[in-house]
Amino acid sequence: MTAVPKVSVGLPVYNGGRYLEEALSSVLAQTHQDLEVVISDNGSTDYTQSICERFAALDNRVRYIRHETNKGAAFNHNFVVTAAKGQYFRWYAYDDRLEPTCLEKCVRVLDADPTVVLAWPQTIVIDGAGDVVGPYRSDLPWDNATAVSRLRSLLGRPTEETLLHMCYPVYGLIRREVMLGTGLLGAYNGADTVLLTELALRGRWQQIPEPLFYNRRHAGSSAVDKSPETVAAWFDPARAEVFPMPWSRQFEGYVRAVRAAPLSARERAACTSVLAHWFAHDRRWRVIAGELRIRARQRRVGVRGS
Repeated sequence: MTAVPKVSVGLPVYNGGRYLEEALSSVLAQTHQDLEVVISDNGSTDYTQSICERFAALDNRVRYIRHETNKGAAFNHNFVVTAAKGQYFRWYAYDDRLEPTCLEKCVRVLDADPTVVLAWPQTIVIDGAGDVVGPYRSDLPWDNATAVSRLRSLLGRPTEETLLHMCYPVYGLIRREVMLGTGLLGAYNGADTVLLTELALRGRWQQIPEPLFYNRRHAGSSAVDKSPETVAAWFDPARAEVFPMPWSRQFEGYVRAVRAAPLSARERAACTSVLAHWFAHDRRWRVIAGELRIRARQRRVGVRGS
């Protein structure tokens, strides 16, 4: 590994022993070898630590960092970004796997075109046993022309008809400098959609038209049949007792993304119009108003109880 690797793969993990060895073997077998794997262990209590230490001893491209307590998925995902050294960065879950040429083909795209900030492959969904459930849709609409058109591709139609459904591009290869200019992953439900929105406002995306990424969905997955409260606690255990307000926080994140993006006044106005459409579509404003009422009621009860 060079002093500054071309690619950093960030692997946040908590009690991932069941699948971790397969995931690490997969990423270390990549045809693109100029990489580092930064593992951030959120205080695992299973055999995750022993697996990580063994891989780090065998391959100097692996850096293993252990935290003594579980600080939540948001902290852990952001930690590997800031601890990384590479020009390009990719998150990698402990239970996923890659085709050997995945990183090589994503690197090729980013090297060839500096206007592309994110390159991601088509996705295959697998189950707990590693059997293929089916391919993820590769025909979702995407207009790469401008920041406004990219935002409209993400927010201008129902989520299940956009690239924010399952958020697979967040597991693409991203220019780390661009990523560090965003708010990274917030500690709330839907934070990955906000991060992708920030990235879309900063540059073009390109999909590699090959299924090179295997996403494992099983009972222990963070997003499988979990309540908003459970997902919120996964993001940040310290907020487990707080009403999560997922739609309100998503909308706040989208507004913040548009305000912070490097846009002209005309582009910002057009993007604000897209946000207004999202807010009004499917009466989301009523859901957000309901969340705000619940939070206000909780605060009043808290004040009276104290």
